[in-house]
Amino acid sequence: MRSIRFIILSAALCISLWIANTNAATVVDTLPFPGTPDWTEIINGGTSMVLNGAGTETVLTTGNNAGVYFGWGSAAEGYGPEPSWSLGNNTDGNYVRIDAAFSADAADWSMYMFDPTHSMSFLFAPTGCNGNIGSCYGVDGDAGVRLGHPGGGTFVALDLTETHTYEVLLKDGLVAYWIDGIQRYAGPSGPSTRNPLLVIGDGSGSTQTGRGSMTVFAAEVDNAPLANVVVPLPASLPLLLGAVGLLFNPLRRRARNKAD
Repeated sequence: MRSIRFIILSAALCISLWIANTNAATVVDTLPFPGTPDWTEIINGGTSMVLNGAGTETVLTTGNNAGVYFGWGSAAEGYGPEPSWSLGNNTDGNYVRIDAAFSADAADWSMYMFDPTHSMSFLFAPTGCNGNIGSCYGVDGDAGVRLGHPGGGTFVALDLTETHTYEVLLKDGLVAYWIDGIQRYAGPSGPSTRNPLLVIGDGSGSTQTGRGSMTVFAAEVDNAPLANVVVPLPASLPLLLGAVGLLFNPLRRRARNKAD
């Protein structure tokens, strides 16, 4: 009886130690606004980040030769205040969700993230410059969002003036994107060799690309999500497996007949 009790207590202790050593998730779900300790905020001259009177939405408005954004950035790299939380590594993963809408004239807004080895990006109303070429300022963006991944990404046509929910899970070298709860891509993510960074807004900095405004109704980051990226099977794979099964079926019948 004592030995059984000892085994149970030992197992309970091992489980407790395992739970204590697993990385606990930090979930940040506040709205950004100037001065909050939960986010790194960049508000260049000619731009603004305003929390509305009711405190239920944050409006980011960009301007010529400037960018405005929030997220997570290292103070050592000049990104301003560094939040008390940090992004997870690729093994722990990062989940990000925003509810957002854009002005009718919006162009080149984004949500992108790097961990030390992999990356993801939502490009809203992209012009093709993605914050890198000044000659694109004033060019209309495509009506939709581009999901970044190897092979050129996936473009989803969308009315950006309406409020949509955008979610991404970056983990174990894989990425999954959802728009309004519908998965739009799951598979390999892009590579990264830079330090961790999360940018939500017009991250064009000093280049002349971003235009218009972005209204954020909700924002959430989980830096150690329990979920994993589930990559769907190719549509042709079930057909292939079915064909293989049909090929082997006569052989199984023959084997059965011989046994009889």
